Amino acid sequence: MESIDNNIFDQGQKCIKELMATDSYPRFIKSSKYRSLLA
Repeated sequence: MESIDNNIFDQGQKCIKELMATDSYPRFIKSSKYRSLLA
C-alpha cells in the first residue's frame, strides 16, 4: 500500500475556509435567523 501524504486535505481545507470566510459566514450574519438569535 502506498503511503499517504500528511497534507492530503490541506488544499481542500483552504478552499472551504476561504469560502466560509467570504460567503457563508457573512450571509449568515446578515440573515434573519441570526438576528433573531440576538434579540
